[in-house]
Amino acid sequence: MNSEFPILTTKRLILRAPTLNDLSDIVNHINNPKIADATATIPYPYKTENATAWVKMAEDGFKKKEVYIFAIQHQEVGELIGGIGLHLNPTHRQAELGYWLSETYWNQGLMTEAIGWIINFGFEKLDLRKIHAIHFTKNPASGRTMIKNGMIQEGLRRDHVLKEGEFRDIVEYGILNPNH
Repeated sequence: MNSEFPILTTKRLILRAPTLNDLSDIVNHINNPKIADATATIPYPYKTENATAWVKMAEDGFKKKEVYIFAIQHQEVGELIGGIGLHLNPTHRQAELGYWLSETYWNQGLMTEAIGWIINFGFEKLDLRKIHAIHFTKNPASGRTMIKNGMIQEGLRRDHVLKEGEFRDIVEYGILNPNH
């Protein structure tokens, strides 16, 4: 990926471009039915082909300035443990936030840390007006993580996503750029 891709360093994480060198870490950490069940687009089982497509989507999206997908690398461990990204809608100066984290690292505040940095990046570097995100109602921990970063619940969409043959409700959250 182009060297222009930003690298964000938090207290415990490095947020950087995912690469093909990360494929084994990606598959190792994301190939989990609990992660697939909590997300709208991640399949289970998750294979190397899926990881390759994700890295390619990150590269292509960055080249077009439509998507900023970051690998979440744990500084101490040194491996990729998750992903986080902004899918831009430049017409409306907003982006949808999406993310996943290895179950091994749940409940340690790491995703809260990553989301905070991504929100700041979106507002300060991309000049976004709004960042929004969703979660399934059966995954309230994701909503709590959004709230910890100042996001506000904006609505509930009933039977909005079809996943694994089941219609699921989603909860929508958003945050506005305080500088606009």
